[in-house]
Amino acid sequence: MRGKFYKSVALSTLIAVSLGVAGCDNTPVTSDAVPTPTSAASSGGLTPVTIALSYIADVQFAPFYLALNKGYYRDEGLEVTLRNGIVTDLITQLGQGTGGVNFATVSGDEIIPARLQGVPVKYVMTWYRQYPVAAASIEGKGPTLKSPADLKGHKVGVPGPFGSTYVGLLALLKAGGLSEADIQMESIGFTQVESLLTDQVEVAMVYAANEPVKLAGQGMTVSTLRVADYAQLASNGLATNDKTLAENPELVAKVVRATLRGIQDSIANPAEAFQESLKQVPEAGGANEALQMKILEESLKLMQPNPNDPTARMPIPYPGWTEEGVWVSTQDLLFDARLITKKGDVKEMFTNQFVQLPPR
Repeated sequence: MRGKFYKSVALSTLIAVSLGVAGCDNTPVTSDAVPTPTSAASSGGLTPVTIALSYIADVQFAPFYLALNKGYYRDEGLEVTLRNGIVTDLITQLGQGTGGVNFATVSGDEIIPARLQGVPVKYVMTWYRQYPVAAASIEGKGPTLKSPADLKGHKVGVPGPFGSTYVGLLALLKAGGLSEADIQMESIGFTQVESLLTDQVEVAMVYAANEPVKLAGQGMTVSTLRVADYAQLASNGLATNDKTLAENPELVAKVVRATLRGIQDSIANPAEAFQESLKQVPEAGGANEALQMKILEESLKLMQPNPNDPTARMPIPYPGWTEEGVWVSTQDLLFDARLITKKGDVKEMFTNQFVQLPPR
């Protein structure tokens, strides 16, 4: 029944909720108001580009903010708008080149089902080197999590049977030799922190850089199981559509090049990246600054090799490179879990051609 449910919403609920907060099941730090698009000041001769990030502006997007504010996109001749509050059919819009969306931040587990259903989108650059999902519990309230097998017999909360948090749970269960029958899965929406604090669940699937930091900030001792320590999955990156790839590959190269500069500078100088983020996310400052800076620091770690994975510490050929093997393993996981009903050629789902280009 779960498999049928997932397939019926693969391009609606999955995109609305999972991609709508792509790579970030974060709760907003301010009101429910939808942020407006932000862009560099208009100037003649620049090519307009819209990059869709997620439902809510967040410090995890610091590399994009930094690249925008420091003029990296402008250096490439681009006038970039960073859009939040994306409509539910984002991947469809991206695939068709409608709605003004040229690029979007997505993860491999979102690209794969979309591509298999005929949506012409392709991943062109890795942003997160590590899959950013984790299982989390509060010491004294839930189990101490030392291995995936520790999930057995416990009430585990997920936003719902969709998206990266759910895929991350499936990966952990597989790594622990478990199935969904071995846990009590609860759909809790995006209330992981509250659900753990109020004992609604014993474990919650979270974003490793977000909810554990918030819980620790409230004095809780948190144990986590990071999916990246047990599975290699295609993580968050940048995607465009086949039409843009065919008709304007130089545009893709420019966006990738500027974004990679933003990522590398953010990793090198988190404090500067945070200050640039405040221009787009001012509510992250003030009383929230210490917490939000910690979230950014943890997010930046995920943009680097996993120190717990010897294979991931091997040098990659180029920044932004994605390995074919992680796409194969991601597709296998989705297929084994009946989240997709067929497999495709993963080489049609991503490309490394733009990360191999030399700097300007």
